[in-house]
Amino acid sequence: MSGGAVAILLGNGNGTFQAPAKYGSGGPALGAGDLRGHGTLDLAVTVHRAEAVAVLAGKSNGTFQHASNYSTDTAPFFVTAADFNGDGLPDLAVANNSSSSVSVLLSQGPGRFKAAVDYTVGVDPNSIAVGDFNGDGRLDMAVTTGCCGSPGAVDILLGRGDGTFAPPVNYAVGVGPSSVGIGDFNGDGKLDLAIATGCCGSPATVSILLGKGDGTFEAGVTYILGGFTWSLAVSDFNGDGKPDIAVSNSSSNSVLVLLGNGDGTFGPAASYGAGADPQTVVAADLNGDGKPDLAVADWSSLTVSVLLGNGDGTFQAAVSYPVGSSAIFVAVADFNGGGKPDLVVANYGSNTLSVLLGKGDGTFQPALTFIVGKTPISLAIADFNADGKPDVAVAEQLSNSVSVLINTTP
Repeated sequence: MSGGAVAILLGNGNGTFQAPAKYGSGGPALGAGDLRGHGTLDLAVTVHRAEAVAVLAGKSNGTFQHASNYSTDTAPFFVTAADFNGDGLPDLAVANNSSSSVSVLLSQGPGRFKAAVDYTVGVDPNSIAVGDFNGDGRLDMAVTTGCCGSPGAVDILLGRGDGTFAPPVNYAVGVGPSSVGIGDFNGDGKLDLAIATGCCGSPATVSILLGKGDGTFEAGVTYILGGFTWSLAVSDFNGDGKPDIAVSNSSSNSVLVLLGNGDGTFGPAASYGAGADPQTVVAADLNGDGKPDLAVADWSSLTVSVLLGNGDGTFQAAVSYPVGSSAIFVAVADFNGGGKPDLVVANYGSNTLSVLLGKGDGTFQPALTFIVGKTPISLAIADFNADGKPDVAVAEQLSNSVSVLINTTP
């Protein structure tokens, strides 16, 4: 390792943070928690180049125990969290874009993880979804793979329940898959897949692969969208009990919403304007009305767009909030303990983190911006130590690392 540090930003209790203090460590990433036991949120961010997973346990006084480092494969692109071995603690799965692998890091206790075990998948894996695809009570993984010049596919890795996985079985999808989502789209009680694709001049699509309930899937049915898709989110946007799909479309600077018919088919896409070059889209109730809303990270306009849902499958005009350069990923959590959803945005181009505190009505305060390490690209939020409070994991593309920080609030 070389040139790495951990930047500690102590929270003031009102959503602002003190100037960072740095501790030796590795690549860029974000963690959030009450680091001093004062009931306020602090942040920890690793900076370039760790080539490891840095896990820091807080001492509740603004300092940290020695960082535990875990090697990962090359160029982690996407991180997700789930309990793969049934011990009640979330584990990590990381899609490594340049090494055609998925790294699985099993939890070995509060805030600590075992060494990564790598599973070979198709080229350029870039998204993971987790669910029980064969009905055995064990979590499986769906991983999108393929890029320009390579056949697009989704690889299915069936879990054995002990944190290990069977070799992947792949299913063809469109060119350049970028995101995978899960839902029971035909109402048969079996999990299905939705895959967003499209790059290199190929039309953007959403492919629906209906699950057979035994871990296998039918051939995909494709909906042509046009443009370039980056991310999709699954939720019930019109309250009919049937899952719908929202897809970010960077070519048209929009979010496309496809309402599900409940039989595995979808209606035509409706377009809603977002910022320039939208990337990740997330669905969550941002204004407390029980209806899912959308938040979108806008790469080129340096904004995050919020589209409030009307509950009938339509959305209000986007309201955009300035963030950092090349906003690529947005996540939702209550970061300042105010009981209202807040937004955190990873700004890939400016190596910064933007935190937007929610007012509870679907609007947000101006972003608080902090300089972090290089290329933060993906976030996962989970309760890694089973204390009922959210913890954060962040993947960064160039540092070959993921960082996890445990929330130590009493």
